[in-house]
Amino acid sequence: KSRSSNDETLTIELIKLFASKSMGESSSLLLYNKDRVEVINAILNQAGVQSRIAMGLKLEDARRNQSLISMIEIYTNGKWVLFDTLSAEKNIEESILQPFLPC
Repeated sequence: KSRSSNDETLTIELIKLFASKSMGESSSLLLYNKDRVEVINAILNQAGVQSRIAMGLKLEDARRNQSLISMIEIYTNGKWVLFDTLSAEKNIEESILQPFLPC
């Protein structure tokens, strides 16, 4: 949390760290037999950030039979902010269909 100024930048830094091809050994160990998005969510929660995993579909022209993708949402400044867990982009609600939020 020392490298980030707020919950949003912490989330972005974590997503970038775990999406990087040149992850450090400690980051790789955290992912051993675990889903990357679940690990990011657990670290955020441990750091005191209210976060959850959201499932959705990317809305793209002429795409059929898409699978649900995992995303991270954090609660900050009185609202939920959605993050793409590959690019670390935030506020992507317009390009995502969220059919449900798992508990």
